[in-house]
Amino acid sequence: MDSLLEGFEEHNIIFSQNKNEFIKEILESMDGTLTNTQLQELNKQLNRYTDNLNIKKKPSYDDLDYVEENKKLIQTFLDDKLLEGCSKRTITAYKNVLDKFNEWTIKHLLNITKQDITDYLLFYKETRNASNSTIDNIRRYLRSFYGYCLYNDLILKNPAANLGKIKTVKKQKVPFTNEEITKMRTWITNRKYGDLRDLAIFELLLSSGIRVGELHNLNISDMDMVNNKFRVIGKGDKERVCYFNSAAKIALEDYLNSRKDDNPALFVTLKSKKKKESLGRTYVRLGINPIERRIREIGQAVGVKAHPHKFRRTFATNLVKKGVNVAEVGKLLGHESIETTLIYTVTEDDTVKYDHEKHIDI
Repeated sequence: MDSLLEGFEEHNIIFSQNKNEFIKEILESMDGTLTNTQLQELNKQLNRYTDNLNIKKKPSYDDLDYVEENKKLIQTFLDDKLLEGCSKRTITAYKNVLDKFNEWTIKHLLNITKQDITDYLLFYKETRNASNSTIDNIRRYLRSFYGYCLYNDLILKNPAANLGKIKTVKKQKVPFTNEEITKMRTWITNRKYGDLRDLAIFELLLSSGIRVGELHNLNISDMDMVNNKFRVIGKGDKERVCYFNSAAKIALEDYLNSRKDDNPALFVTLKSKKKKESLGRTYVRLGINPIERRIREIGQAVGVKAHPHKFRRTFATNLVKKGVNVAEVGKLLGHESIETTLIYTVTEDDTVKYDHEKHIDI
């Protein structure tokens, strides 16, 4: 008995009833097997060894009324993430995952078990032919959601806590080669329509390494054109100073001098859009999705796989290759840890291997 009770001390155990009810049921189950003296000693030991246990009554939620309650719970979680400083894109990603999970389940979200989540991940993988990477992202989002529920005492155990990371094939992520950069730059400058804005975006991403969301939020007033620098608000609402080179400066000046609007945004749409009747037509801030789409189109035009984040990887790799300390590169990128920065950089050997495989047919 002592060894059994000592084992209890090492865990926080969740029961469907409170401590007194738990002990009472044990004593009643042993009545007739143990003598009164033994029952008294058992009662004494149970009370002694359960003093330090985290024994709570498991919350009960009605699955019949789960639809509206689930929606409210999801929204409360999203509001909390917004207050934490998560970006709108991150909030949208959480919402998409939780809404799809809520559509699939027929239970109150606070009654979900580990098996439910496992079943859902298998269902999603099979019906959507989703990659392991996608499934692992869903797992992480659900674990975060239930971590929030646990922290706020809505549940007693995170059902996704013990779901291990799903193995994924790590693909070689490489920066742009000098040839690819030249191809894209040449194509942009030869365009008759929109080339000034596109070139300014291209050169700024390439020389500053900022995130596409950070570029989207930039205003003209943020740019110090004399000292070739600007400030951005990165993840977690952290401000940092970024820099751009002379090529970006010339491209930005040419673009801004061509602007005829009074929109404070650094980058706006090429065509005016109708807003409200009282305002007529006006140019609006260029959105994140249009920026990403335009970068892809530029790359496709010259046979290069391009997206904004690849500029960030190129920026980091080029600095490291030129001898800049990784910690300094991390500051420019807005990273909190060197480990994150190292993920963004490609070593010289990796670059050589990539170029060799790209150009040598065997």
